[in-house]
Order: sequence, then C-alpha cells, then structure tokens
Amino acid sequence: MTTPNRYHKLKAYSLFSTAFLFNGPSGFNQVVYVDIDPDIILDTPGEQFTLDIDGNGLDDITFFNSSFDFFMATPWWSYWTRQDLVAAIENESFKLAGLKYYVYYSSQNVFYPYAIEQFELINDELQFNADTFQVIAERTYFNAGTAYFTCYNCEWYNPSIPETIDKFLGIKIEDATDFSHYGWIRCDVINEGRTMIIKDYAYELTPDNPILAGDTAHYIGLSTQAGKIEPVVYCENKKVYISNLDKNCDVSIYNLNGGIILNKEVKTGSVEFDLQNVATGAYLVVFKNENGIRSKKIIID
Repeated sequence: MTTPNRYHKLKAYSLFSTAFLFNGPSGFNQVVYVDIDPDIILDTPGEQFTLDIDGNGLDDITFFNSSFDFFMATPWWSYWTRQDLVAAIENESFKLAGLKYYVYYSSQNVFYPYAIEQFELINDELQFNADTFQVIAERTYFNAGTAYFTCYNCEWYNPSIPETIDKFLGIKIEDATDFSHYGWIRCDVINEGRTMIIKDYAYELTPDNPILAGDTAHYIGLSTQAGKIEPVVYCENKKVYISNLDKNCDVSIYNLNGGIILNKEVKTGSVEFDLQNVATGAYLVVFKNENGIRSKKIIID
C-alpha cells in the first residue's frame, strides 16, 4: 500500500464491459467489482480521493482528510485542532446509506454514513442520503492535545469504536432511466479516526436488485424465487423471443455500454422483439414486476 498524491482520481470501466472483464467466458456477471490496487490511504491533512464508480464520466464521491487547526483565543486556550474524515457526494444520482441527524442549535441536518457489516443486505430498506457533506470520523482537540469533542454518531470511529477494519459504505446509483443500482465500498478507519483506507468496491448491474456487502455475485433472495416461473429467452436472426411469462412485467434490454436498447411493458405469455438495427454482441434482458427481478443474457449475431 502507498500513500496517494494530494489529489487522486480513479474511474471505473463502462457499466457492462467491466462485468465481462471480471466474469470471463463462462457467463454474464451481473456485479461490477473493482479492486483498488494499491489501496488508497488518506493519512495526511489535505489529501483527497475521487471515484467515478459507474464509469459514466461524472465524479460520484470524494473522500477528504480535512484535518486542520483553527484559531480561537480564550483565557484558557489559543486554538483547537480538528480532524475530520469526510465523504462529499459529487452528483445527485449518487447516495450513501447512513443516519440523518437534526442538530437543533444550528437548525440543520448532519449525515453520518453507516459502517455496514460484511454480508449485510444493501437495498431500498436502508436510508440513503445525497447531501454533499457526510461525516465519517470527527474529533476536536485543545492545543495541549487533550480531547474536547468526539462524534458519538459516527459509526466508523467514536469513543467506543477505536478503529474500523473491513466495513462497508452502502451506495445507491440512479442511472439515466431512474433505476437504482446498489453497491458497496470497503474501507478502514484507523489511528483514532485520523486515517482512512479505501480498498475496493462493487455494484449491481441489475436495476433495483439488492447486493450483499462484500459480495461480488448477483443476489437472489428467497422472496423473489417463491412460486415464480422462469421466463424463456432466445435470439435468432436478430429477433428476441420471450415466452413463459407468468405475470405482466417490464422488459428492458441493455447493451454493453449500459444503455437501454428497448423498454416495454409486456403481458403474460410470449412476445418477440425485432432488433435488426442493433449491433451484434452480448446483451442483458431484465424482467421486472412486483415479485422481483430476473435477468437473462443473450447473444445477438
């Protein structure tokens, strides 16, 4: 592991091409996983690190080590030293799972991202916040070095949590069609909240599908399996044939760049789509209704 430059930026590959990169020839991986190698270490005031997680050219989140001294003259002390680890949301389509706490004396909300345990489910039951400034760790010292204030709402570091190793930030990304994609970022917070280490991340390609923290495989819950008939999908002469639909559902076809080629609401039974103007290659057909989500890979040749 090495310490980054003062400003470091990492951009993921495009939405679907990354899935193929990590999946290999055996099938279509529905989770994008990126290992940040070497790990990013923010242990010096002023360092920051930015991620464009879905590779769409827009920065999603910046992590700051924003420790600083500020002067306040009183009869008892001359200044405080404040240390902060902060997550800054860069665009409105990206959110972090966490606590929202209303501070009455300042009449404002403060946001504290959860430190999620491995294999905890990340889905729409969590609270997600898109506020620009979210506090991961916070502590203030007198100039003599004695502690004055520690953030009890911070799950990554507080008086009862001296350090956090291999916990996860829960993320939600809204795509261009307003579908949500859930994911995680694995981090450590050590050295009494002074240092943050960012290790890897992953997110789910299938819209609105949950993901387990730390997992790189597609999650299918029992609630979406019960009593469900699998749709049958095949492609021939650039026509996609879908049958065995047991309920009305929304059908979307995604290309390798994450764009939607087709989106239709279809009835039970069977349907076909003519894709003569679509380039050859691999695509993902996503079925969505009130029972859950299913996806199938197709090859158009």
